[in-house]
Amino acid sequence: MQASALLLTKLHRPPVTGDRVDRSRLIEQLNRGLQQGPLTLVSAAAGFGKTTLVSSWIESVTTGRGGVTPPLPAAWLSLDENDGNLVVFLRYFVAAIRTVFPESCAETFALLQAPQPASPALLLVAFSNELERLPARCVLALDDYHAIRGEAVHDFLSELLHHWPQRLHLVLISRSNPPLPLANLRARGQVAEIRTRDLRFTPEEAAAFLGKVLAAPLSPSAVAWLDQRLEGWIAGLRLVTLSLCAGADAETELAGLSGSNVEIADYLVDEVMSSQTPAILRFLLATAVLDRFCAALCECVLGSAAGSVAGSDGLPCDVQACIQWLERNNLFVIPLDNDRQWYRYHHLFQELLKRRLLAEVGPEQVTELHRRAAAWFAGQGLIDEALHHALAADDLDLAARLMEAGLCDVLNREDRPTLDRWLRLLPEDFIRRRPWLLMMQALTFQFSWQLPAVWKLLGQIEALLAERPLQRDEGAEHALRSGEHALRSSEAAPRSGVAAPHSGAQPDLQALRGMIAALRGQEAFSKSQAARAIACCEEALALLPEGWAYGRGGALLYWAMSMRASGRDAVAQRRLTDEYESLSWKTDAYAVRLLYAVCFNFLETGRLEEARQMAQVMLEQAPPDRLLIRQGFAHYFLGVVHYSWNELDAARPHFEWLVDKRYAVHAQAARNGLIGLARVHLAKAEISAGWPIMEFLSQLDVERLGQEGDDARSLRAQLAYLQGDTEAAFRWADAYATPAPDRLLTWPQDPHMAKAQILLARGTDADVQSALDILDALHEIAQRTCSVRFRIEILALRALALEMQGKAVDAVAALRPAVELARPGGIIRAFVDLGPPMQTMLLALAQQGLAEQGLAAETVRRILAAFPEPQKKIATGDAGSRIHSANARLVEPLTGREREVLALLRERLSNKEIAHMLCLSPMTVKRHTVNLYGKLGVNRRWDAVIKAEALEILPPR
Repeated sequence: MQASALLLTKLHRPPVTGDRVDRSRLIEQLNRGLQQGPLTLVSAAAGFGKTTLVSSWIESVTTGRGGVTPPLPAAWLSLDENDGNLVVFLRYFVAAIRTVFPESCAETFALLQAPQPASPALLLVAFSNELERLPARCVLALDDYHAIRGEAVHDFLSELLHHWPQRLHLVLISRSNPPLPLANLRARGQVAEIRTRDLRFTPEEAAAFLGKVLAAPLSPSAVAWLDQRLEGWIAGLRLVTLSLCAGADAETELAGLSGSNVEIADYLVDEVMSSQTPAILRFLLATAVLDRFCAALCECVLGSAAGSVAGSDGLPCDVQACIQWLERNNLFVIPLDNDRQWYRYHHLFQELLKRRLLAEVGPEQVTELHRRAAAWFAGQGLIDEALHHALAADDLDLAARLMEAGLCDVLNREDRPTLDRWLRLLPEDFIRRRPWLLMMQALTFQFSWQLPAVWKLLGQIEALLAERPLQRDEGAEHALRSGEHALRSSEAAPRSGVAAPHSGAQPDLQALRGMIAALRGQEAFSKSQAARAIACCEEALALLPEGWAYGRGGALLYWAMSMRASGRDAVAQRRLTDEYESLSWKTDAYAVRLLYAVCFNFLETGRLEEARQMAQVMLEQAPPDRLLIRQGFAHYFLGVVHYSWNELDAARPHFEWLVDKRYAVHAQAARNGLIGLARVHLAKAEISAGWPIMEFLSQLDVERLGQEGDDARSLRAQLAYLQGDTEAAFRWADAYATPAPDRLLTWPQDPHMAKAQILLARGTDADVQSALDILDALHEIAQRTCSVRFRIEILALRALALEMQGKAVDAVAALRPAVELARPGGIIRAFVDLGPPMQTMLLALAQQGLAEQGLAAETVRRILAAFPEPQKKIATGDAGSRIHSANARLVEPLTGREREVLALLRERLSNKEIAHMLCLSPMTVKRHTVNLYGKLGVNRRWDAVIKAEALEILPPR
């Protein structure tokens, strides 16, 4: 049986069973509630027929037989105490809506599967909007809402009720008043309520019910006496009928009823139980611990052999026969699916059975029953249900072993929310004592890209393993062995609707060490320790079993990227390709991780067309609503490729996709998407449009880390500079004192590169030298780790710094290899982003005839053509050659930046306006002006312009 089979029991409306009594007055009341507002509340104590009433009403609503026209589609969700977590609750809520509208709530569904938890506010906005866009109006009933514990779900629904979507009518079925804004809803006339007084059987309804059920009718005085005692309590009446059916003298039996409803119920249940056969009695008591049950589960809990259970009297009974007998005799058992494979007891009846079970067998036997149930659910792969019973048994060790057994499957589907939820079930001090639980904690941090926390936890795990070897939990294994024995028995006699059991295999020490090695490989890669990363990843691949696709995929990913960083890209690509081609299933997380590694390596080595092709395959292989982490990286790669080619309109939708899905994709892909979109805006001179993106990035960082990351702060400084707030930019650059780390350059916004750019913009001699020091350190890292993409950016920026120092020859020597490296991949934007100074240098490079020395003139022309107007006023062609020759004849030629300032001086612009156009500070413009005055032998602006024109350094006006 798969998890979806049990999910169906939560989403399936219980059929209306038993002898019906005409309750048209309540049906009409529910119908009026549809028109009254967004919410109907049906609230009463246990046993007043709440579920039966709403189930009957929904049957009439969906068929159009109850006065509601046209018929409305309806969904049902049965809640329990495990659904108090907001993510779990909303997952079931969305699943219920999708039983009516299968394609609905896609964005909310993606957010609920996200590797990083979305804030309740974001979930509220997304969910509310999607409910408003439902194809038609519908009804959703939430049964047993009183089971919800904690405030998160109540707070969420309270906020939603303030602006409830008109397409959805909500029916809450609860034993008590839910903590929702009922007073406000009543004041606005937006809630319909059915309470205990409405649900009570009237004397006439009680008489009609008893007349249908009892073989011999009661006297009017007996019916009146019952009505006085039970006050229309439906469950009590049903228990009375069961008790009277077992007895001989109905009138005499009734005389024993006294006390409160609960006391009466206890008495009546005792009467009912005393009349059952030993086998049925054992069945009822043993299965009372089960919130839902099927035949195979009951056999496991009862410790059966070959489908039967024998008691101390040696009398066997068939479990399936017991269930059928209970249903046939209407003994408070409710079918939960149309195939009648799954059932539950009426809640009141179950509570009374559990109290009797505890009194008769004691807590130890109740614990054993829970452990057996946990083992069966674990064997079916239903870890959440297994955990419920393990925790009901107060067995933390068993709960931990169940989590460990389910970890591989959770990782393979990249389900970070489930890991979070599991860990919240256990005390922190207990988690610290178990290596596998610490590993689960580390993996939740890895999903949200909080890598320092991962490395810290790895140290704790290794310390635990050094202190003592990983011990097996004998108690947990005993329970699991009990479950396996029962499962083997059920396999011998398979039943319809029960799938083959899940293996439930416990992870061992070897797998744990494999996961440690895989994460250590990631750590080494992030610290530019390629050789160590390769060794760790190879160790992980040797240790991890084949089924651990997530761990093996991560190990192979960082192995391949480390091989590329150590200059062995061809070997890595060959292994990745061979591995991918050998897979029979190419759409799971493991396969897409291989493509990720291939694509990343192509991007870093400047092979952009190959990177584009692989990223496109990643998108095509990932299903639309699954593997969003991999889809996110595919969009990131495509955005970077198109941006690098200066195809801004093609890059924008890929980055926008990441911004829209920023909570559903990998944290780093989301951040890079935000940075990429901000850069597109800057490239299009849409500076003001970059600020909202910056705020999204800041919010994402604060939610994840509690503060902005260094790269986010550097982007903020660059935006401030471009908007004219140079002081804010300079303050950040002066305050950012972190030395360039010895690590791989991986992501697009490097704070050290940003600092170098801002220092060059300020342009003092000390700033230029500091920028060069930073760039020299970064270039050594990029060269050592074979990052062609970053070498291009660093060399181009370094060329500008050298030009500013007047080292024209060295500047050209730095720029030439940058252009040569950019040529195969067609990289353009790395140069255009550096603005007019780079345009001037590239023009000079082209005029020197360097194409004859191996540099493609077409590459330079293509880059120059990408610079926006009005920067193209710089001369080209023959006129450009004459200008270059004239400048060279000066005793000290003007630098490219000085010629840019000179050209703008002729436009009658102020120093501040020139500074804004060239992305410089006014002080830097003034310094360049003084320098070019000295080289031209003049003292005033217009004299400099006239002399430059006379010398043909400036083209004629």
